[in-house]
Amino acid sequence: MRLTVPALALAAAASVALLGACGSKEKLSSEQADQFNARASQFSAAMTKLNTRATACSKKAASGDVDAVANCFARIFDDISENFGEISNYVAGLSRDVEGECSKRLTRVSRTLGQVSDQFGTAARDFRAGDLENLQQKLGDRRLDEIGPALRAAERACT
Repeated sequence: MRLTVPALALAAAASVALLGACGSKEKLSSEQADQFNARASQFSAAMTKLNTRATACSKKAASGDVDAVANCFARIFDDISENFGEISNYVAGLSRDVEGECSKRLTRVSRTLGQVSDQFGTAARDFRAGDLENLQQKLGDRRLDEIGPALRAAERACT
């Protein structure tokens, strides 16, 4: 199981902060852009580490201990949820620091990231409960696909 889609989606988030702005309340400042780029890099690094953990979980499957494998993946999903929740809160803070279209677009990005956080959080519970039908349904919801377009719209509005 590769988790690069979320990592790439948020790495692309750094593009929101490209070039910064000229100090307008309707654009991100250069300092905000630099801080955002640093947060996006931290997020990507955390998601990359989860790939290594997912590989370790997959190797546990050979033992036949279904509960151990489910708990292993559930912990990863909990961490994904936490990572998306943290970056969602950060983007929400940025949206309050600016005005106009930039604020609206960042709010949408934050909301989408929060929904992905919730999605992985409930998927972790489904994993632990062995509710594969609900798990599959949640993972089939392509909320992740909404992040890229929302980020591109925010980039246009905020830079």
